[in-house]
Amino acid sequence: MIEGIIVDNTPYVRIKLIGRELDHYEWFILDTGFTGELHIPNHLVHKLELKLSTSSSFIMGNGKWGKFITSKVVASLVNDSRKLDVIISEGSALAGVGFLYKFGYRAILDGKYKTINLEKA
Repeated sequence: MIEGIIVDNTPYVRIKLIGRELDHYEWFILDTGFTGELHIPNHLVHKLELKLSTSSSFIMGNGKWGKFITSKVVASLVNDSRKLDVIISEGSALAGVGFLYKFGYRAILDGKYKTINLEKA
């Protein structure tokens, strides 16, 4: 089981990202409205030395199309690592429901105790 935290009513999970020369742990906002896998801010692209892809089109939450620069990164939960597509732009690091699905987890949020548990689905 993987644990996260809730701060100011925002759920966070800690995910290990594996770059060219560096492994880095980052707190990601667990965004259940984001159907993608991961969104990472520019500073992590530079830190992990990720190779940028061309821009890709996505349907955003408001139903409009948007273009984002993408890349691939290896993310790890416990002892399970997967190569994932990531969207890159300014803002917070986000983990979407596609990320949970890819690893086979479901999130259980406990608002009373301000905790998150990721359990195998």
